Amino acid sequence: MKLVRRHPSTSASAREQALIPLINVVFLMLIFFMVVGRLVPSEFFAVEPPSARVGTTDAPGASSDSWMLLVSADGRLALNGQAITAGALAARLRAAGAGQGLPELILRADGALNTATLRALLERLRAVGLQRIQLVTIPVR
Repeated sequence: MKLVRRHPSTSASAREQALIPLINVVFLMLIFFMVVGRLVPSEFFAVEPPSARVGTTDAPGASSDSWMLLVSADGRLALNGQAITAGALAARLRAAGAGQGLPELILRADGALNTATLRALLERLRAVGLQRIQLVTIPVR
C-alpha cells in the first residue's frame, strides 16, 4: 500500500524564501518601537496629578519654551527631567528672568502632596516673580 501526500512537498529553499517577508516585518516593527520608545521621555519620578471638576482640558498659552516642574508626593522636585532643590529652582528662575524673561511654568504635582508643601512652593515661585503657573490636573467626568 502506497501513501499519497495531499500537498506536494516544498523544497527547503522555497520555505526559507517564504519566511523572508515575515522576518522583514518583524525587523520593521522592532525599528518602529525603538524609535517611538525614544521619543517619549519618561518622567523623573511617578506623579499622579489631582483630579478636578473644573478647568480646561488643553493648555492655552503653553509653548515649547515652557518649563515642566514635577513635585512628588514627598516634596521632591524635578525641573525639565532633572532633580532640583527648591533653592536651586529659585536661582535658575532668577537667572532666566534676568536674561530673556521668566518662562511659563507647568506644575505637575502629585495629588498626595501635602497642601502646606505646595503652598510654600507656590509662595517661593511668586517671590521669584512668576506671574503665570499652570497646574496639571486630571478632569473628572
